[in-house]
Amino acid sequence: MIVIELPPSLIGPNDRGRIELTEQFATVGDALRSLETHSPAAIDGVLDEQGNLRQHVNVFLDQENTRFLRGLDTPVTDGSTIFVIGAISGG
Repeated sequence: MIVIELPPSLIGPNDRGRIELTEQFATVGDALRSLETHSPAAIDGVLDEQGNLRQHVNVFLDQENTRFLRGLDTPVTDGSTIFVIGAISGG
């Protein structure tokens, strides 16, 4: 099982912030693309129209930022947790 944790700002009123995926996925990107089925409101806030991670979204695999690993191509294993965090910015 792989768990995806989403912030309240990315989920819809009928979606959950914690999604437990029983399917097997090879990469973080594959798991995140499954949000289209499991949490439709979240997918647009996480990935852009080309399937790339949105600029102001950070994704952690367990405790490692995937930007410093292989991005969406980071391998994911059973028992992992993917944390999606919206970056805070302003000025």
